Amino acid sequence: MQDDHELTEALKKVYHQQDSTKLDLEQLLQESSGQVHTLARMSSKKELLVRKVAALEVQLSALEQDRQGLSEQLTQARSVNETLENSLSEAQRHILQLEITKSQLEIQLQTVTQANELIQGESLMCFASLDPRGQRAFCSASK
Repeated sequence: MQDDHELTEALKKVYHQQDSTKLDLEQLLQESSGQVHTLARMSSKKELLVRKVAALEVQLSALEQDRQGLSEQLTQARSVNETLENSLSEAQRHILQLEITKSQLEIQLQTVTQANELIQGESLMCFASLDPRGQRAFCSASK
């Protein structure tokens, strides 16, 4: 009987250990199930991040192409600006030369006008100093 009692106690102990192990196993199963769900979520998040990174790389590439195009346009604009500035400087020099020429021509015109007035005045004085017969002959010749 004692063997039966010992056997029963041993069996109770084994059942108790088996229940404890079963509870531990269920707890581990729940933990691993939670970890599987966590891993699945992390995997989904990683896939989403990979897609976002790919989209950002495409945007970055497009922006780099735009930047390159803008850089080329800036270079061209600077070249055009330099050409325009050179043309402006040349036009300003030409305008200055034309103003100098205009001033010289105005002085020459004034000189010619004064000389013409002087000649007309002298002609009138000469004409007035002629005797009446010469005046008539001069007047008929000038008509």
